[in-house]
Amino acid sequence: MQAVILAGGFGTRISTVVKDVPKPMAPIAGKPFLHYIVEKLIRSSIHEVLMLTHHKAEIIKQYFLDGKNFNHHLHVHYSQEPKPLGTAGAIFYAWEQLHDRFLLLNGDTFFDICFQQFYDFFVKEDLQVVMALKKISGPADRFGTIITDEFYRVLAIQEKTQISHPTLSSCLINSGIYCFKKEALFSYYLSWKQSPPSPCSLEKDIFPLLIESEKLYAFKHDGLFIDIGIPDDYAIAQEILGNKRIHL
Repeated sequence: MQAVILAGGFGTRISTVVKDVPKPMAPIAGKPFLHYIVEKLIRSSIHEVLMLTHHKAEIIKQYFLDGKNFNHHLHVHYSQEPKPLGTAGAIFYAWEQLHDRFLLLNGDTFFDICFQQFYDFFVKEDLQVVMALKKISGPADRFGTIITDEFYRVLAIQEKTQISHPTLSSCLINSGIYCFKKEALFSYYLSWKQSPPSPCSLEKDIFPLLIESEKLYAFKHDGLFIDIGIPDDYAIAQEILGNKRIHL
């Protein structure tokens, strides 16, 4: 299984507490946040990793190199965007390096999910794209919410400004982890390639089209979810990951 990690973030919202490194390299108990993600991949027997980088990419490369210094089974490759291309643009820019099926992860979120179970569901059901969802208490005031049907097909992605039920006791949010068949993105890649590389967002530009064509499905899981996008949650990551309150 190939894991592709979106690791080009600037970390603007946590710049008051983390400086001079790309967001996925924000330090947690002396190790980069990305270290814990890669460590979990290795423990799941995933040894092929492609890092999609941009901001201060050399810091990520210097830490992981080709992966052998991290773990002798690990193989790390890189694709560095010439400019910020968005979450989909980064994938399209690395097109030739993608496997026919791949696991995609955000480099600034941690979800304690069984990657193999997630991937097995994706393969067994022969799906095009699957999004891992996390159930949270209360409304998704930061993340928006995902609407699915009884067959786990994603029907809508409501941004936080669109949510009409602020008193919801719980909702489902996007964890930032996906399984893709490369072919599911092929037509969008061709359209993107016809013009000079430009920013393109999975969330805003591609997912609505996948929903319309009924190709986007959900996998629900209750594991611990951490997003280091804001200082408060970065502090939570320090407490949980740094003190090993979960078994990686």
